[in-house]
Amino acid sequence: MSQQPTAITPQQFTWDATVAGLKEVRLGEIAEQNTTNADVKQFAEQMVKDHSKANLRLEKIAAAESLDLPDTNAFYVAINDQPPKQATQLMAQTPQEALDAQRIAVQHLQALSGRDFDLAYASAMVEDHTNAVQLFENASANLTDKKLQKFATRTLPTLREHYTMAQSLEDELNGIQPTNSTANAQSTPIMPN
Repeated sequence: MSQQPTAITPQQFTWDATVAGLKEVRLGEIAEQNTTNADVKQFAEQMVKDHSKANLRLEKIAAAESLDLPDTNAFYVAINDQPPKQATQLMAQTPQEALDAQRIAVQHLQALSGRDFDLAYASAMVEDHTNAVQLFENASANLTDKKLQKFATRTLPTLREHYTMAQSLEDELNGIQPTNSTANAQSTPIMPN
Protein backbone atom coordinates (compact mmCIF):
# COMPACT_ATOMS: atom_id res chain seq x y z
CA MET A 1 0.00 0.00 0.00
CA SER A 2 1.48 3.35 -1.02
CA GLN A 3 1.58 6.24 1.37
CA GLN A 4 -0.63 9.23 0.56
CA PRO A 5 1.42 12.32 -0.29
CA THR A 6 0.96 15.23 2.07
CA ALA A 7 0.18 18.79 1.11
CA ILE A 8 3.24 20.97 0.73
CA THR A 9 3.46 24.73 0.41
CA PRO A 10 5.62 26.47 -2.17
CA GLN A 11 7.75 27.89 0.66
CA GLN A 12 8.26 24.48 2.31
CA PHE A 13 9.22 22.85 -0.95
CA THR A 14 11.54 25.67 -1.99
CA TRP A 15 13.35 25.69 1.35
CA ASP A 16 13.65 21.89 1.62
CA ALA A 17 14.69 21.42 -2.01
CA THR A 18 17.30 24.17 -1.71
CA VAL A 19 18.78 22.70 1.48
CA ALA A 20 18.95 19.29 -0.19
CA GLY A 21 20.58 20.71 -3.31
CA LEU A 22 23.11 22.80 -1.41
CA LYS A 23 24.03 19.79 0.72
CA GLU A 24 24.62 17.59 -2.34
CA VAL A 25 26.89 20.21 -3.90
CA ARG A 26 28.92 20.62 -0.72
CA LEU A 27 29.23 16.88 -0.13
CA GLY A 28 30.25 16.42 -3.76
CA GLU A 29 32.97 19.04 -3.37
CA ILE A 30 34.19 17.35 -0.18
CA ALA A 31 34.19 13.98 -1.93
CA GLU A 32 36.18 15.37 -4.86
CA GLN A 33 38.84 16.48 -2.35
CA ASN A 34 38.74 13.54 0.09
CA THR A 35 38.50 10.45 -2.09
CA THR A 36 41.10 8.57 -4.04
CA ASN A 37 38.45 6.28 -5.54
CA ALA A 38 37.85 7.18 -9.20
CA ASP A 39 34.20 6.05 -9.12
CA VAL A 40 33.43 8.10 -6.02
CA LYS A 41 35.13 11.12 -7.59
CA GLN A 42 33.17 10.71 -10.85
CA PHE A 43 29.88 10.38 -8.95
CA ALA A 44 30.73 13.44 -6.83
CA GLU A 45 31.52 15.51 -9.92
CA GLN A 46 28.14 14.56 -11.39
CA MET A 47 26.37 15.54 -8.14
CA VAL A 48 28.07 18.95 -8.09
CA LYS A 49 27.21 19.59 -11.74
CA ASP A 50 23.58 18.44 -11.63
CA HIS A 51 22.65 19.89 -8.25
CA SER A 52 24.33 23.23 -9.01
CA LYS A 53 22.29 23.48 -12.19
CA ALA A 54 19.04 22.60 -10.40
CA ASN A 55 19.84 24.99 -7.55
CA LEU A 56 20.19 27.88 -10.01
CA ARG A 57 16.84 27.06 -11.60
CA LEU A 58 15.12 26.89 -8.23
CA GLU A 59 16.79 30.10 -7.06
CA LYS A 60 15.37 31.97 -10.09
CA ILE A 61 11.85 30.70 -9.42
CA ALA A 62 12.11 31.53 -5.71
CA ALA A 63 13.34 35.06 -6.45
CA ALA A 64 10.52 35.67 -8.93
CA GLU A 65 7.96 34.48 -6.37
CA SER A 66 9.55 36.15 -3.30
CA LEU A 67 10.15 32.85 -1.49
CA ASP A 68 12.75 32.59 1.28
CA LEU A 69 15.86 30.53 0.69
CA PRO A 70 18.55 29.32 3.09
CA ASP A 71 21.94 31.00 2.97
CA THR A 72 23.83 29.55 0.01
CA ASN A 73 26.98 29.42 2.20
CA ALA A 74 25.22 27.40 4.92
CA PHE A 75 27.29 24.27 4.36
CA TYR A 76 30.61 26.11 4.31
CA VAL A 77 30.36 27.44 7.88
CA ALA A 78 31.15 25.21 10.85
CA ILE A 79 28.42 24.62 13.41
CA ASN A 80 28.82 23.27 16.92
CA ASP A 81 25.75 21.40 18.08
CA GLN A 82 24.43 17.99 19.07
CA PRO A 83 24.72 15.04 16.66
CA PRO A 84 22.33 15.13 13.69
CA LYS A 85 18.85 13.75 14.19
CA GLN A 86 17.39 11.10 11.94
CA ALA A 87 15.63 12.40 8.82
CA THR A 88 12.23 11.39 10.22
CA GLN A 89 12.82 13.62 13.22
CA LEU A 90 13.70 16.61 11.05
CA MET A 91 10.09 17.13 10.01
CA ALA A 92 9.14 18.29 13.51
CA GLN A 93 11.88 20.92 13.55
CA THR A 94 11.87 24.48 12.32
CA PRO A 95 13.48 24.95 8.91
CA GLN A 96 16.60 26.44 10.52
CA GLU A 97 16.92 23.55 12.99
CA ALA A 98 16.60 21.07 10.13
CA LEU A 99 19.27 22.97 8.19
CA ASP A 100 21.57 22.94 11.22
CA ALA A 101 21.12 19.17 11.58
CA GLN A 102 22.06 18.72 7.91
CA ARG A 103 25.12 20.94 8.40
CA ILE A 104 26.26 18.76 11.31
CA ALA A 105 25.89 15.66 9.13
CA VAL A 106 28.08 17.30 6.47
CA GLN A 107 30.72 18.16 9.08
CA HIS A 108 30.73 14.57 10.28
CA LEU A 109 31.41 13.30 6.76
CA GLN A 110 34.05 15.95 6.19
CA ALA A 111 36.00 14.63 9.18
CA LEU A 112 36.30 11.15 7.65
CA SER A 113 38.93 9.94 5.21
CA GLY A 114 39.83 6.99 3.02
CA ARG A 115 37.46 4.05 2.79
CA ASP A 116 35.49 5.27 5.83
CA PHE A 117 34.71 8.47 3.94
CA ASP A 118 33.81 6.68 0.70
CA LEU A 119 31.40 4.30 2.45
CA ALA A 120 29.78 7.06 4.51
CA TYR A 121 29.47 9.31 1.46
CA ALA A 122 27.82 6.60 -0.65
CA SER A 123 25.43 5.74 2.17
CA ALA A 124 24.56 9.41 2.65
CA MET A 125 23.88 9.74 -1.07
CA VAL A 126 21.44 6.82 -1.01
CA GLU A 127 19.62 8.26 2.01
CA ASP A 128 19.63 11.85 0.73
CA HIS A 129 18.32 10.86 -2.69
CA THR A 130 15.64 8.66 -1.14
CA ASN A 131 14.44 11.73 0.76
CA ALA A 132 14.79 14.00 -2.28
CA VAL A 133 12.77 11.66 -4.51
CA GLN A 134 9.99 11.60 -1.89
CA LEU A 135 10.04 15.41 -1.58
CA PHE A 136 9.94 15.94 -5.34
CA GLU A 137 7.27 13.28 -5.92
CA ASN A 138 5.11 14.98 -3.31
CA ALA A 139 5.72 18.41 -4.87
CA SER A 140 5.08 17.11 -8.37
CA ALA A 141 1.73 15.66 -7.28
CA ASN A 142 0.56 18.24 -4.76
CA LEU A 143 2.02 21.70 -5.34
CA THR A 144 -0.47 24.27 -6.59
CA ASP A 145 2.32 26.62 -7.72
CA LYS A 146 2.67 25.67 -11.40
CA LYS A 147 6.28 26.87 -11.84
CA LEU A 148 7.50 24.93 -8.83
CA GLN A 149 5.41 21.91 -9.77
CA LYS A 150 6.96 21.92 -13.25
CA PHE A 151 10.44 22.26 -11.72
CA ALA A 152 9.77 19.32 -9.40
CA THR A 153 8.38 17.17 -12.22
CA ARG A 154 11.31 17.95 -14.54
CA THR A 155 13.92 17.36 -11.83
CA LEU A 156 12.44 14.12 -10.50
CA PRO A 157 13.90 11.79 -13.20
CA THR A 158 17.38 13.16 -12.44
CA LEU A 159 16.94 12.52 -8.72
CA ARG A 160 15.75 8.99 -9.41
CA GLU A 161 18.80 8.43 -11.59
CA HIS A 162 21.04 9.82 -8.83
CA TYR A 163 19.43 7.40 -6.39
CA THR A 164 20.15 4.47 -8.71
CA MET A 165 23.72 5.65 -9.21
CA ALA A 166 24.21 6.08 -5.45
CA GLN A 167 22.89 2.57 -4.79
CA SER A 168 25.24 1.18 -7.41
CA LEU A 169 28.18 3.07 -5.92
CA GLU A 170 27.35 1.89 -2.41
CA ASP A 171 27.04 -1.71 -3.63
CA GLU A 172 30.37 -1.45 -5.47
CA LEU A 173 32.13 -0.08 -2.38
CA ASN A 174 30.65 -2.91 -0.31
CA GLY A 175 31.82 -5.51 -2.84
CA ILE A 176 28.37 -6.31 -4.22
CA GLN A 177 28.30 -7.04 -7.95
CA PRO A 178 26.09 -4.60 -9.91
CA THR A 179 23.14 -5.78 -11.97
CA ASN A 180 22.93 -4.80 -15.63
CA SER A 181 20.36 -2.08 -14.99
CA THR A 182 22.48 -0.33 -12.34
CA ALA A 183 25.73 -0.81 -14.24
CA ASN A 184 24.33 1.13 -17.19
CA ALA A 185 22.94 3.94 -15.00
CA GLN A 186 26.28 5.69 -14.57
CA SER A 187 26.68 6.33 -18.31
CA THR A 188 23.28 7.97 -18.70
CA PRO A 189 23.29 11.77 -19.21
CA ILE A 190 21.56 13.45 -16.32
CA MET A 191 19.91 16.87 -15.99
CA PRO A 192 17.34 17.71 -18.70
CA ASN A 193 17.39 21.25 -20.11
